[in-house]
Amino acid sequence: MRLRPRDKRTYRGTVRFWMDDDGWGVVDSPDVESGIWVHFGAVEGPGYKRLAAGEPVELRCERGPQDGWDFRATWLRRLGP
Repeated sequence: MRLRPRDKRTYRGTVRFWMDDDGWGVVDSPDVESGIWVHFGAVEGPGYKRLAAGEPVELRCERGPQDGWDFRATWLRRLGP
């Protein structure tokens, strides 16, 4: 399944990497054709958020170039314990 622009569906994925000092990282989802760029501001919850490589997440995203990535998250929440 390929993501359509302005898609409002929620996807599950796994954090590929997170750059703590810069506040962004990339998530992979089997339902999206490439990595998804994520800024800490898209992560659900107050304040500065951090994610960890391998962490399961749920997210919404849109097509749009961001720092070399074809997709960017518009909302994300953690699924892990």
